[in-house]
Amino acid sequence: MLLGLGDVWISAVYIGNIIAVLLCVIYGIINWNSTDKSKLED
Repeated sequence: MLLGLGDVWISAVYIGNIIAVLLCVIYGIINWNSTDKSKLED
């Protein structure tokens, strides 16, 4: 029983979900104020 959950696969899904959320947040922070070069060309 990992993290108090009944199955190892359920725990793996929760951990994977947390990792995906963290990656999305980090990506958003990095690209928050970046300019889109395709918009500058027009």
